[in-house]
Amino acid sequence: MDWINVKDRLPEDGQIVDVYIPAHESRRTSCYYVKDKKYWLWRCSKLEYCVTHWMPIPELPKPESEIKSIMYDIFNGLADAIKEVNK
Repeated sequence: MDWINVKDRLPEDGQIVDVYIPAHESRRTSCYYVKDKKYWLWRCSKLEYCVTHWMPIPELPKPESEIKSIMYDIFNGLADAIKEVNK
């Protein structure tokens, strides 16, 4: 994912994102922009620094049990396909 300049676009209202703060050369995670108030929130507090860029947070990984289930389904599907080809 790429950083998005706040001059180009702001996140959706309430969308949780990472932000870049050049004054500290640092990133703050789990922030969101409150459009009607025109400020950023981080840890339930108004962020007092200039934010220049933001980035959507990627989806969380699937739980291991769900991954195993998906892998099992893929394996069985491939095994069935191989059986069909070898008939």
